[in-house]
Amino acid sequence: MNYTSTKALSAQSCPKDPSLRDINYAPLGASAWTTSGDLANHGITAIAQAASGAMRSGQGFDPTRDSVSASIMNSLILAAGQGYRRLAVPFIASGIFKDRIKPGARKPEIAFNITQAIANFRGSVDVVIVAWDPSDKALFDQYVLDVNDPGITVQKGSITDFNCHHCPAIVNAANMEVRFGGGMSGRIATAVNGGVDGGPQSVAIDQEAQGIITAFWQANPAP
Repeated sequence: MNYTSTKALSAQSCPKDPSLRDINYAPLGASAWTTSGDLANHGITAIAQAASGAMRSGQGFDPTRDSVSASIMNSLILAAGQGYRRLAVPFIASGIFKDRIKPGARKPEIAFNITQAIANFRGSVDVVIVAWDPSDKALFDQYVLDVNDPGITVQKGSITDFNCHHCPAIVNAANMEVRFGGGMSGRIATAVNGGVDGGPQSVAIDQEAQGIITAFWQANPAP
């Protein structure tokens, strides 16, 4: 049986784990829809927090191939449900999370899976894949060419730069805790705070996300 998703947290195709309720984590592969802090002043008004894995390690917390794809799918479901028609997606799970996927995954496989998930689930939402590294962009260029979908494009640049992708919502490479962390998530947190590390706006979004997760578990009562 699937989870019951809420307006702000989609958990389709996520493995059931009732123990996550006690620690107020989002399910593995879920996505939560939050505000965007200072980014709203620059055209980006929402963030889909894609929880492809957790900051803590262990079974049920480590990212998987399926959880990466599910977190993209759930981000697209939220974007459509919130009335957004353009979404920018970064190369999630390409850093620390990549090394925790078992058996080992390489960047080309993850890029392929992300592209396939977008093509399968984007519906009416146009997607811009944003790659910072030229070699990453080259990977996505080929896979997007292969799917031959005019609603999917690739840009090189920063996910926090509206002028790069012109999308009012972006996906964050988040975690099941739905708290800003390091790597790409840390860069997004800095942008949320208007270029300041550890500012109050990212803390407020972390708190917002915790409330979203609590509401999700209230919609999924313990048996």
